[in-house]
Amino acid sequence: MRLDGLSCLSLSARDGHAVEAREGAHLAPERIEALLKEWRRALAESNEADAGLFYLGTCHRVELYSFGIPTESLRLAWSRATGADLGRATLVEGSAVLDRLVRVTASLESEVLGETQITGQMRDATEFARKIGVLHGPLDSISQFALRVAKRIRSETKLGEGTISVAHVAVDGLLEVFESLEDKSALVLGAGSMAEQALVRLRKLGLSRITWSNRSPDRLAAHPLAAECEIAPFANRHAEVWRHDIVVAATSAESAILRLEALRAERATKGQGRRGPRVILDLGLPRNVDEKIHGFSQFYVRNVDEFSTRIRENEARRQSWAEASDRIVEEEVREFARSFEVRARGPLVGELYRCVEALRLHELTEKNLEKNSEIDYLSRTINSKMMHLLVRELDALDDVPARQVLEVLLRAWRQAAEWQPRKSRTPENPEAPPPSLAPVPREAKPKRP
Repeated sequence: MRLDGLSCLSLSARDGHAVEAREGAHLAPERIEALLKEWRRALAESNEADAGLFYLGTCHRVELYSFGIPTESLRLAWSRATGADLGRATLVEGSAVLDRLVRVTASLESEVLGETQITGQMRDATEFARKIGVLHGPLDSISQFALRVAKRIRSETKLGEGTISVAHVAVDGLLEVFESLEDKSALVLGAGSMAEQALVRLRKLGLSRITWSNRSPDRLAAHPLAAECEIAPFANRHAEVWRHDIVVAATSAESAILRLEALRAERATKGQGRRGPRVILDLGLPRNVDEKIHGFSQFYVRNVDEFSTRIRENEARRQSWAEASDRIVEEEVREFARSFEVRARGPLVGELYRCVEALRLHELTEKNLEKNSEIDYLSRTINSKMMHLLVRELDALDDVPARQVLEVLLRAWRQAAEWQPRKSRTPENPEAPPPSLAPVPREAKPKRP
């Protein structure tokens, strides 16, 4: 159980992967479940008991985190599932994955520094993988650790104060096109958190005429914000677009829900409706809007990669808070990695204990002293103190030198065990086998006369 078993395949806006590449690698919810179940069967047949993985998909990143699984086999399966070329996906391995996972969960790697949505998305992704049965063991522990650190950062820094999301940045960018939103109307497509955040932000900026539409109308019926909006059938969305100045498309659809041909057909049938520029904010991944709509009849389409200026301004404002967050991450990751690696040394330390105990028993048997309780107690105490001091010194070392020391000692003491006669030469039992490496039960301390 070592951190070098961790890996992450990633396509993120932060690493320079364009929306087209992220869109191609995106997995639909039902495909995620099918793929994770396929991997679950493969994990059951593998020899790696601690192997695990989970998939994270957001508007700015698609990532596959794993432990104990060959990275290339994951890359191949992911490519096969999506048809995308993942040869250029960013690969992170070993302890760097621990740092990355914590920073992503705490929104320190988000395009909008400090946004809160990513933490919930990470929690949902890990819970889903855990439910399917592919997230357990070390990777599960690490994902829960990342969520705990994110919570600490929220409570101890101002990173989350007045936080804004991608939806907030996108809606605020409307003021670059319109002087005011108070006389405008908007159509919001979708019922997820991104659509909801956009709707709330539109109202905060003074826009009161909002039409809301979703493929599943039941999701809107019970929503508290629905009373403040006009609800429109999703099938009428292209007609509704012509009635509004602003459109926010934020659905989980796997293909475009607004198409140029359909808009043209609606205009030919019912006319253009309101005149003037219209802005469509495409917050979906895959993209919700046919890119050919941009420039048609004064339509301006913006997708999630086009808010970089405001995002950079937000990041500069939050940089001082991020520095405090970075210190927390560094402290937490260092301590977690240390404790994780110390636990990983456990089997080696256990084997060392068994070797030392086997040598002790062998020497007592060779000298026909194994029935002398005082000598047995004394030799056991010496071994115990020696091993306690050794382990304490090993704990003070980093993982690599600690393992090197353990491996040297094990080689030496294994060889020492091999030098001993295969059978103990005791007069009472000349055919007895050599002492076992299994742990020996402790005896009570002998009473002194």
